[in-house]
Amino acid sequence: LLDDQDIQLEVGPEVATVEDALRRYITPEIMDGDNRWQVSDSGEKVEAKKGLSFVSFPNVLTLHLKRFVFDYTTLRRRKVNDPLQIGSNLDLRPFLAAEAEAEATQDAMIYELYGILIHSGSAMGGHYHAYIKDMGPGTHTQGGDASAGWFDYNDSQVTPLDLSELERMMCGTATASSPE
Repeated sequence: LLDDQDIQLEVGPEVATVEDALRRYITPEIMDGDNRWQVSDSGEKVEAKKGLSFVSFPNVLTLHLKRFVFDYTTLRRRKVNDPLQIGSNLDLRPFLAAEAEAEATQDAMIYELYGILIHSGSAMGGHYHAYIKDMGPGTHTQGGDASAGWFDYNDSQVTPLDLSELERMMCGTATASSPE
């Protein structure tokens, strides 16, 4: 169970959606050839799979998109600017371990997006904006319009977020209706 941790997801040109990043996160590494696992008791090397699976998720889920990487060619940090589709709802049932998936209820595994933290600038410096959805009475939109009630928190200023800006950040998925 994750309680106060975030899930750190790799992003890049081969990852188009948050779901793609989550699939990549749980895909096991095949340990074979020179990379075989050594059994501690016998010292024998055997093929194995190394990975993880989720048995539950917290009430509030934080996904950290790893937008900064170290480039070993240039020996510098660089920012990954590849687009990533972010939906207004995220169904996590496909990412549960088989034994946990059978027990999960549909509603309990669908998360609604309430905030995005965006960095503008380069890997050497920049500025952060927090985009937060109003959670006041009547703003819960499970499966509805994600553009209602979003605000840009920028240092000492709070302004309503323009729908086109939200659409741009979510790669055109801000007004997506219910999950599949």
